[in-house]
Amino acid sequence: IPNGIETTNSSTTYQNTMIWVGALTTFKGLPSVIGTIANISSTFGWRFIVVGDGPHRANLELLYPHVDFVGYQDPSPYYKEASILIVSSIGYENFPTVILEGMQHGLCIVGHNLGGIAELIRHNETGILYNSVDSLAEHLQLLLGNHKQIRQLGSSAKSMFSRKYDWDICFNRYLNLYREMISNSYLNNN
Repeated sequence: IPNGIETTNSSTTYQNTMIWVGALTTFKGLPSVIGTIANISSTFGWRFIVVGDGPHRANLELLYPHVDFVGYQDPSPYYKEASILIVSSIGYENFPTVILEGMQHGLCIVGHNLGGIAELIRHNETGILYNSVDSLAEHLQLLLGNHKQIRQLGSSAKSMFSRKYDWDICFNRYLNLYREMISNSYLNNN
């Protein structure tokens, strides 16, 4: 049974905006992909927003002045306007909650094909998985020129969230599991 998060019933407006949310650390991968994302977003006239803080922030802000670094804050307002969420961790994460947050808003999730990221995103169904910085660039270039695909992937992601990751659904699955285990324990002891 996966972890769930509370539903906000909020959807994106699909503006020409990409976001990245997390700690600005090497592990989260932004330093390894920001150059590619910044160049592509600039070329296509998209806005790129980084929500988060960490040891790489000051240096990245100097290197990429046309990227909007908004610091550590609630990302909800940015989910409501973005079309694409980038998840670039270079280490194995078990279950990145940021993906669920993006899914519940209907964002197209573009994630590194690694660990829990690859378990949450179904390539070309609920988002895009990339294997290298070059493949990230290829996928972004195709996506930014295809708003229909962005919306389809986001809609599929939102639908998957509603079926599998909504807090009430996950809570009830746990509750039913506990009831079943208690019932089986009772039957085995009598």
